[in-house]
Formats: sequence, structure tokens, C-alpha cells
Amino acid sequence: MLHEVMQSCLSENRWETTWVDQKIDEVISKGLNELVKIDVTIEEAKREVTTRAKGLVAFSERYISDVPK
Repeated sequence: MLHEVMQSCLSENRWETTWVDQKIDEVISKGLNELVKIDVTIEEAKREVTTRAKGLVAFSERYISDVPK
């Protein structure tokens, strides 16, 4: 799920926290079947993906720009 969020960030070049949170919600909603299969609640999934996504902004600041770094 985090990979899908990161792909969205990369393709849209959007890294704001509110936008990332919106993408997390979308990805979790799309993955409800998988969450049921692995016995994970929506809240648990959101907490886990949100925790792991905190590094996305730092990643973008360090590695993503219009000119090579």
C-alpha cells in the first residue's frame, strides 16, 4: 500500500501531508479485500501506512527536483 502511495506522489509530484493522507485513504479503501484476508482493520492499516509514509516528504526534499542534485 505504501508503494502505491509513493507511486502516486511520484507521478503527480505532490508531497504535501494532506495530499499523502488522502492517497493513503484511497489506497486503503481499494485494498479492503486484502485487509480482510490478513485480518487487519482499517485503523491498523491507516496507522501503519501513515507511520511508514512519514519519510516520503524527506525523500522528496532530498531526491526529487526539477534539476539534478
